[in-house]
Amino acid sequence: MTDRLLSLLLFGIAYLSGVAAILILFVGFIDWLQTGSWSNLSVLELGYNAHLLKARWFLDHQWSWWMHDVLHWIPVYAFLLGFAPLAWLFGAWMARR
Repeated sequence: MTDRLLSLLLFGIAYLSGVAAILILFVGFIDWLQTGSWSNLSVLELGYNAHLLKARWFLDHQWSWWMHDVLHWIPVYAFLLGFAPLAWLFGAWMARR
């Protein structure tokens, strides 16, 4: 029973991630049509804006700067488009168990 609930939760997360990525791309396209510039929100900026990440974590440890740079390079829609199939596959694996 727990595997079934977890698989349904993962299917829902995958679906919402895909829809959110498509909506972010659509809004970015509309913004590009109006202003001529495409602004990408990075995963790092989203983490800072949502108060999920703190700059102190990266400042305290020297080895974490590469993670800071990688999170800054990845746009949110690319992360969501990559995360959605992984969540779907893991949900399908949990449903078969």
